[in-house]
Amino acid sequence: MRRGSSRLAPSGPPGRRPRRRNPAHRPVRAMHRGEAGRRRERGEPIRRACAGRGPAPRVRGALEFAGAETVDRAREMWWLGLRDAEKERYSADGSVFEHDERDFRTGFEAALRSRNRNRSYEECYQELEVDARDSAAFRRGYERGRQYLETFRKHASAKGV
Repeated sequence: MRRGSSRLAPSGPPGRRPRRRNPAHRPVRAMHRGEAGRRRERGEPIRRACAGRGPAPRVRGALEFAGAETVDRAREMWWLGLRDAEKERYSADGSVFEHDERDFRTGFEAALRSRNRNRSYEECYQELEVDARDSAAFRRGYERGRQYLETFRKHASAKGV
């Protein structure tokens, strides 16, 4: 060995290379538990795939070929299932849902994110999407999302899920 240079031996058992964690191979959670439970109740399959490099494009292709929904499509279908009821509730005071739907939905979904659950709008204000968080529609959506989540939890606990 030359002077001034050093060698580092890999840690772990001799003869084995150390394990490396590749963040690109972490599974992607396609939907929250409640949505997965509803899909299971309807008899629809739930699939998880790895994001990033490696076999992911082949896995995505195989899932698509088998007729699996994309995460974006599943999220859109979930919202379409809620949309009419939310529109009726939102429009009860004369507000125009079609005009505010984007901000309302953004707030609604923000309330469902795990980091925001059980936290009021004021508690997580600094962490919310900067573009929409000051909108009245966003705040209404956030509060409605919290109500939706609480109702869902009560329903799930009553069923023993």
